[in-house]
Amino acid sequence: MTEQNHDVTIAEQVQVMLQSTPDRLEFGWAELGAAALVELALLGRLTSPAESTPASAADTLVVLGEGRTGNRVLDAALDVLESKSSPWPALHAVIDVGRQVSPAVQERLSERGITRIHGRFPSREGYLEILDDGWFQLESTRLMLARANPHAVKDPSTGGAVDVFRNGSEEFSGDAGRRDPIAYEHYPAHTLDTIAVIFAGEIAAFPPDTNG
Repeated sequence: MTEQNHDVTIAEQVQVMLQSTPDRLEFGWAELGAAALVELALLGRLTSPAESTPASAADTLVVLGEGRTGNRVLDAALDVLESKSSPWPALHAVIDVGRQVSPAVQERLSERGITRIHGRFPSREGYLEILDDGWFQLESTRLMLARANPHAVKDPSTGGAVDVFRNGSEEFSGDAGRRDPIAYEHYPAHTLDTIAVIFAGEIAAFPPDTNG
């Protein structure tokens, strides 16, 4: 019931959950960067040599392998990561990758007729208008069920979307967010350390509101 069964990246799944009003989605940013990094880790294209426990936003990420994935969203992330040869601190990777991945996600959803772009990222006035309400309702319902029952999710893609959402902006993450960055058994064991580092970077990009 909560498994992904179509070609939607983790970043696109997260973008679908960034809804503030019935007809629109807010532009994603660092959370979409984290989503793309998690997917690259699951594909074996990203690792972390860090040995710190718990994971830190200063821990680094390193690209593995060469070539492109053929997916616009993931390749936008690789373009950023491969722009320098040195390892990326997780916080910087989440932010810089997010800047490039967000427009790619917006374009991919809009070209498929799911949304229409209004304004330009990173404008705070910009947003995505929902056009294909049928597709959106099916996808958002699937993701909200996964969000409500994360222990039942076994698919690492859906699990990744849920965890990125939990660890992102408090505006959307709600009371169930900001607990253990990895709280459920979504991921292959060999990816856990790398994904923990990615989430440490994402959490650092969205510091808690201390103004009450």
